[in-house]
Amino acid sequence: IQIGIESGNQKVLDMYRKEVKVEEIIQAVEIIKKGGIPSIYGNFIIGGPCETADTISDSIGLAAKLIETAPGRMECASCFLGLYPGTSISKNPAFYGLDVHDPEMMTCISLHHPVATPKGKSKQWVMEQYYRFNHAILKQYQKVMADVPMELIEEHLKLREYDVTTKWSDLFLSYPCIKQCEYMSKKRFEVDNTIPDSELLNLIPRRSVNLM
Repeated sequence: IQIGIESGNQKVLDMYRKEVKVEEIIQAVEIIKKGGIPSIYGNFIIGGPCETADTISDSIGLAAKLIETAPGRMECASCFLGLYPGTSISKNPAFYGLDVHDPEMMTCISLHHPVATPKGKSKQWVMEQYYRFNHAILKQYQKVMADVPMELIEEHLKLREYDVTTKWSDLFLSYPCIKQCEYMSKKRFEVDNTIPDSELLNLIPRRSVNLM
C-alpha cells in the first residue's frame, strides 16, 4: 500500500490541502500494520511550500516514528516537488512561497531534481535536505532491524519471486546469513530425509584427485 504522506509538518500539509492531520497518518499506518500488509510505502516531498530546516526535521521525525511503528513494513521515500500543469501550485507559486527554476520540468527526471525551491532557498540547500532526510531514514531502518520477525523477512523474500522488490528485502539481503538462506530456499536443492544419520558422514563429498 502506498501513502502520499508528503510532510511531517502540519503547516506544510495544510498548504498542500491534504485535509489530514499528522496523527491520522500514524493511525493509518497502525491500521495497515494490523491488517497484515507486508509493505507500506510512504512518500515525502522535500523542498515544498514554506519548507525550512525545521519542517524537514518534522518530516524526519514522522518517518522515524512510522518505521518504529511498523518495523519491517514501513518504507519512507523522498522526492522533490513537481509543478504539474493546471495545479494551484504551478499557477500561483508565489502564494506557496516558492521560487520556480524550471516551470516546464524539463530538467526533472522522476522528481529527483528540484525544479522549484522554497523562497530564498537554493537548489543546493534542497539537495542537502534531501540527503539529510535519506541518511536519517537509513539509520532508522538499521535501528529497528532487530525487531523484525523472521516470518515477515520470509514474506518480503517471497515477494521477490514475483519480481516485487521492497526496500526491506534489499536491506535484509545485505546481511550475508539472510542472503544465504534466501539462496538455499530457492529450488536449487533437494531434501532427502531417508538417509540414516549414521550414514551421513559417508556421503560427505571428498576430493578424489591428488592435486599435487
